[in-house]
Amino acid sequence: MTGIVKRLPRNTAGRDLFVGDIHGCFTRLAALLAEAGFDETKDRLISVGDLVDRGPESHLAPEWLAKPWFHAVMGNHEQMIVAYASDRSGTEDVLRNGGAWYAGMVASELLVYVDAVRDLPLAIEIEDEGDPVVVIHADVPNKSWPEARALLEARDRDSIERALWSRERIKANDDFQIEGAKFVVLGHTVMPMPTIVGNMLYLDTGACFGHALALFDPTHHTGPAIHAEADKEDPQ
Repeated sequence: MTGIVKRLPRNTAGRDLFVGDIHGCFTRLAALLAEAGFDETKDRLISVGDLVDRGPESHLAPEWLAKPWFHAVMGNHEQMIVAYASDRSGTEDVLRNGGAWYAGMVASELLVYVDAVRDLPLAIEIEDEGDPVVVIHADVPNKSWPEARALLEARDRDSIERALWSRERIKANDDFQIEGAKFVVLGHTVMPMPTIVGNMLYLDTGACFGHALALFDPTHHTGPAIHAEADKEDPQ
């Protein structure tokens, strides 16, 4: 990770659309963008991470990350690729979590994907009137975004782990108002539909498990959805 928090200026020319966990469902994402009238010349697509694993097209992640209008935070599945490539350990976890597509790659093949994802930020902060819009994969490791940002930028290990993996807040059903953020967009925890609690939007609707892929346009507070490939593994 070269930049823990990526800052984007306010998009005054077009829209910012936010997509839930993609998990290798890129053809379906392309169809969803077309349905939403996405304009590559002025719109931006912001991803909550977990671009890969479980779905059929994880190999397309580097191609999408190279698009100038596509911005993504790191998810726990990107972290797993980087960790696996470092010492080839944890194969059982990789396979259980949908990583069979890369577990058998030789080092040179795997490096293409590691290079594409290892420098993804842990959070994206989008300039807005007043407080920024924040995108993070699993959870904000504090009730205050400025304090959470400081912890992440200091590379606090517990905060990074929570940003990538935690479901503590949603399990406790508490503290959904994050101070210092206009709203927060998250993935990781599968919901039956895009769910807003306080100023937090949970956008993972389980596309790789045969459910909808959610695309959120904050201008209209809802977006079209398409069905994704089914997968019977438990979500992580």
